[in-house]
Amino acid sequence: MILKKMVIIMDNYLKQLQQKYNYNNDLLSALSKIIPGLIRYYGVENQETILSALLNCEIHIQEQGENHKEYLNNYFGVNEAWPHPIGGVAFYEARLKVDSGKVDVQNMIYVFQPLQGTLDLSNDNNMGTLIHEICHLVKSYGRLKVQDDKIIVPSGLMYNEYDLNGNRLNEGDYSLNVGIEEALNCYDEEQIAQSVLGPEYKSSAYHNISDLIAKLMANEEIRVAIRKAQFTGDMSWINLLGIEESKKLIEQFDYLINMSYISNDAIDIDEDKMFDQLLEEGKNFDEIEQIIMEEVDRQTEKLWEPYHKIYDEVEHFIDNYTSQKQLDTFEQSRSIADTKMLEKIKQIQTGHIYEQNTETVGMTR
Repeated sequence: MILKKMVIIMDNYLKQLQQKYNYNNDLLSALSKIIPGLIRYYGVENQETILSALLNCEIHIQEQGENHKEYLNNYFGVNEAWPHPIGGVAFYEARLKVDSGKVDVQNMIYVFQPLQGTLDLSNDNNMGTLIHEICHLVKSYGRLKVQDDKIIVPSGLMYNEYDLNGNRLNEGDYSLNVGIEEALNCYDEEQIAQSVLGPEYKSSAYHNISDLIAKLMANEEIRVAIRKAQFTGDMSWINLLGIEESKKLIEQFDYLINMSYISNDAIDIDEDKMFDQLLEEGKNFDEIEQIIMEEVDRQTEKLWEPYHKIYDEVEHFIDNYTSQKQLDTFEQSRSIADTKMLEKIKQIQTGHIYEQNTETVGMTR
């Protein structure tokens, strides 16, 4: 009966989405799988947030012949370049709107059509990407706040800051705490997708950084604190990890995520020049190919060496992390063990003294 009622509620909800945004059947079918997965993963306590977020944010699939720059500029009322990242399938965008003192957020999940053919939502990677962007959405919904003469627009642990006129305060192209939240969001994507698509699903975003986050989230105390922070802004996770340790971890994840955008094209090798030089030295084609490949491998390793170093540092911190609660539990256990040991020693000593007294009495007699 309960299951039947839930199915009816979900059907009605999907009809609401279709009526409001004119979603096609493929997208509705995808959402019918994703939404229950989101609720199972983030918990029923966040169900209302999830449903409200999706009801108040359009998932727009690029139409055939649609210029995404024109569409997005018209939608958000801006004039920007909107570069399409290579291999990018979708993105979540939230823009602050300040009008006559009223502060609001205008948002959208924009889904690109592939260069060849049309978007296939039965493809696991496309479904995973959609899940990833919806995770960003639900962790940002309803969390805008005005604090200390700033407007703060969060999404999970990351956020942007604006002045009261809507001018962005944090510099650069990236949000604050973007690295750690993107890493966490990859992990969330993977966990939800595995429940929806099957356990073989693996997120390919950011060089499989979800593996690193999985170690962090294996600690229940940390997992609960971070999840709370992602939906409410509660910052107790920082005190849990340690203020200095958290700051360093945030910086390290920022580096890891930013490095993930770097292409191997950044390797500074003039292959044509090398080819001509080696040819002049009398090398044959096979030798030249081998030498150039070895140099590319060396330069690639050099390029990614800082990434692997920081990755290892983060992994070492996670593997060796001990919370204050764990330390307190250890100290308590050790204190109990010490008390029991003292009692045992006392019992042994008392028994020994009793045996000595018995022997003395016997000898007297």
